[in-house]
Amino acid sequence: SGSAGAGGQADVAPFRLRAATRQSNAWGCNMEDHSYDGYCDGDDDDDSAVATWNLRKCSALALDNLAATFGDDILPIVMPVIQARLVEPGWQARESATLALGAIGMGCEGLGQHTVDIANALLGQISNPNAVDGGATPQQEPQQHPLLIAITCWTLSRFVRPLAQVSIDNGAAGRKLFDSVFSSILAQMNHHHPKVQGAATSAVATFVEDVDFQLMLQVLDPTINAVSHCLGWYQGKNELLLYDTIVAVTDKVWKSESPFLLQQDQQNGTNKYDQLVLLPLVQSLLSTKDLGDVLFLNLAQSLALIVAPFGPLVEKYAPGIVQFALAALKAQMELKASQQQQQSKNYEPKCVAVVLELVCSIAQIDQTYLMKPELSATTTPELLSGLGVLCLDESPDIRQSTFSLFSSFVSAWHPHPHVQVVMPAVLSAATKTMSAFALKRGTHAPFGAGAAEVWAVNNACWLLSQVAHHFPHALDAMPVPPSEGNRSPNGAGSTSCALVRQCAPVLERTAGYPRPLVENVAILIGTL
Repeated sequence: SGSAGAGGQADVAPFRLRAATRQSNAWGCNMEDHSYDGYCDGDDDDDSAVATWNLRKCSALALDNLAATFGDDILPIVMPVIQARLVEPGWQARESATLALGAIGMGCEGLGQHTVDIANALLGQISNPNAVDGGATPQQEPQQHPLLIAITCWTLSRFVRPLAQVSIDNGAAGRKLFDSVFSSILAQMNHHHPKVQGAATSAVATFVEDVDFQLMLQVLDPTINAVSHCLGWYQGKNELLLYDTIVAVTDKVWKSESPFLLQQDQQNGTNKYDQLVLLPLVQSLLSTKDLGDVLFLNLAQSLALIVAPFGPLVEKYAPGIVQFALAALKAQMELKASQQQQQSKNYEPKCVAVVLELVCSIAQIDQTYLMKPELSATTTPELLSGLGVLCLDESPDIRQSTFSLFSSFVSAWHPHPHVQVVMPAVLSAATKTMSAFALKRGTHAPFGAGAAEVWAVNNACWLLSQVAHHFPHALDAMPVPPSEGNRSPNGAGSTSCALVRQCAPVLERTAGYPRPLVENVAILIGTL
């Protein structure tokens, strides 16, 4: 986390709550597998309808599977039908042909040599003389049917890699074609119809993810401008798509050869990316009232993921975010206490986890952000006290984030005095997490790479290694709960010995644990 380079400690610890992946598009389809985005029925307006497969969706999926199995052998059969329907006057026929073309696009590699013709044919279905750039107002009356435009955006996104190759191989003409396609899709983000908005935004995110950085860099500013404009008026699922697109863009920059691009001031001494993206997202976060709302959860997660690319620009927002986070945590802890007394059912564990993750992302840029005078006197001690309670939560996601955030406090150059007050409770929770893991290991199959409990153990390992390094005597007084192979009484150094015994089996080559956990176990054993 947090480092553009490779080989540093930040590459193995701690684990973050959510990776930079998109969730679901405006039609309810999984966006981590672009194979199914376009099959969603344009007439579906609610989640229950989206969950129902119909003939259209099944037919498109069947074409996708046939293309994946037989490849170019199906082209002589399906292309004459597609080509004939693409020129029919009725929009429904052209829409079905466009969907079919997108369905076979990835399985039939032979279509790649026809990318220019395909792109030009599809451009006519989304190009609009009234199209506007990211800073203008939404279009009034489109020339094409909204569902035809939506499926065209999706189909073009299925050809993003061939289009990128054309832009390289065909010189100025290829680059002009790529620019025309991308700018046309960007323009559709301003469409009045929500399904077009969602399809265009999803397509933009796919383009950003799949093209190389140099090509993405040439369309970075128009993309940021379009996304920033839409932040002011998108709603519901399309707003979620905007968050995911922002994460895709910033993640692409952060992992490139120019990771600090978004942090650079322009000639007038201000940063346009800060004003266009970071500021409105922070303002939206701080104005949130419903902490259980899915929009809030995605907004907080997205902010946590884009903090590192914006780096020092986050400093001025840190006090407000941390104070908001503390208020949210206190409110959720009160709700949980009421729920345990059967007086409330509004406790949201996910809210607690994402808020902790957001604060942790700020701390990992620079721990001094949490030591500012306006925070260190009251807010930071309250936050640390909250961690002392949350580390015992039954949710592994909450414990995972708690261990990660507390390790940031532990590893600060000048740890807050309240760290040592809370440390016994957090260390006890971390050692209990390790012991429970050791007990399960002998009776259950190895945890899968996505199991939440594994990542709680991973972050507990990282926290314990940080404590052993910065506070070498803190572990000596800690009793370790019994686990398999740890039945000896506690004594001087027994905590370290018990932890080593619990960790060592993870290093077996056949253990089947995720690599980050294995690396953090090795770091912990070495530090102990």
